[in-house]
Amino acid sequence: MNNTHTYKLIVVEDEHLIRQNIIKKINSLSIPFELVGEASNGEIAIPLIEQQCPSLVITDIRMPQYDGLELIKYLYKIILI
Repeated sequence: MNNTHTYKLIVVEDEHLIRQNIIKKINSLSIPFELVGEASNGEIAIPLIEQQCPSLVITDIRMPQYDGLELIKYLYKIILI
């Protein structure tokens, strides 16, 4: 039985080259992830996450405006509601 299900992925990283390298590395693996968005900080990521409902969010911790820890706290709260 062949499982063709893909999982939605969002990458949140303020440094463009690092973000692109993470995406490139994930795409090179044989895992069923579909990149549905990317953001340079948590503030930009929140509406994207709410719209796309990804299975996985990879985030940096230190970012300007709204860092990764604030993003994780926000996501934890909305998941519990």
